[in-house]
Amino acid sequence: MDLRILGQKKLAALALCSAPGLVAAQALEILDCRFESECFETEACAATSYELTLTLTPSGGRTMAVAQSVNETMSGGGFDLAQGGRSFLFQSQMGPVMLTLAADGSARQAVHGGGDAMMINYAGMCEVRG
Repeated sequence: MDLRILGQKKLAALALCSAPGLVAAQALEILDCRFESECFETEACAATSYELTLTLTPSGGRTMAVAQSVNETMSGGGFDLAQGGRSFLFQSQMGPVMLTLAADGSARQAVHGGGDAMMINYAGMCEVRG
């Protein structure tokens, strides 16, 4: 076996895997989420127009997720729920974030303050782009 040829094949495979166009091709799905209701602590809920884009990518048996809004980009991970939905955990500038999607696209997001006991809940929908 010629080790030079084996090394060249490994380099070619590495270059192919790191090509910019292939990274996007590995995305499992992209969802557009729109939230209409925002509830701060125990105050009455109010109308909102909060939106985020959720990009899901398979990674070693897990789903890696990136949530991007106007304010920030959060990276995290997700898992399937027994009832057919999915849940994702992120770290935001404010603190931990949990986003739960029901099988029908209904979405709930909870943001907790990391420095104080604060919580904001959002209700809306997420739809697969395309």
